[in-house]
Amino acid sequence: MDMSNVALIVEAIVILGAVAAIGRSVLKRVSSRTGAAAGQQGASNDRGEAGRSAAKYHPVHVAIHWFIAFAMANLLLRGAFIMVNIPNSSPEKLAGLRAHMFAGILVLILMVGRIVLLKTTRLPPKSKGPTPFLTRVKNMVHPLLYVSIFVQIFAGLGMAYQADLPGVIFLNHGVLPESFWIYPLRTVHYVNSRILMGLIALHMSGALYHTFVLRDGLLRRMSFGRRWISARLMVPAE
Repeated sequence: MDMSNVALIVEAIVILGAVAAIGRSVLKRVSSRTGAAAGQQGASNDRGEAGRSAAKYHPVHVAIHWFIAFAMANLLLRGAFIMVNIPNSSPEKLAGLRAHMFAGILVLILMVGRIVLLKTTRLPPKSKGPTPFLTRVKNMVHPLLYVSIFVQIFAGLGMAYQADLPGVIFLNHGVLPESFWIYPLRTVHYVNSRILMGLIALHMSGALYHTFVLRDGLLRRMSFGRRWISARLMVPAE
């Protein structure tokens, strides 16, 4: 078995594991709500007990966040500095595109799961920047980051459909076009990748600023460990 097949198997396992974890979290949440409606008072659920507040995100959310972060870094950097320099006539391009497509689909699945978790789990209090202006920037960057990731994925999938990449890559039907620039979505994929890089850079800069300048422990919200603390101890970052 060659390494490309091994990589595909590993990616499939990761996808199934992520979907299973998200499904389990959602089912647990639904079950907790049903139990509460039936009068099962006192049982703790993901909303936390009375007088408690979430200091961190749900552990599945944390795992998804960091996986997406590393996957997007890999996709963007490999696409911009490696894949673009491999001619479409090279067998290496097929292997690279196969891994690129699987990683993109995995990110899509996990992004949907992340949105589900945002709607079904208790979140830490909203943070604020050191100034009103930076707070507004933060409030714009987060939703734009989500939108840009989805735009990047769907532009890539649309271009793959136009070029019949599933048939070429997985069924050995046909060949790759001489250039993907013949498709308008290639321009969208390229331009949005640069926008996405800028948004990620802003996001990382904010996290580093909170960590090393403000030193308010904001980054710990996206880590594993004790999740619930007394509500009176929760003070949103200023």
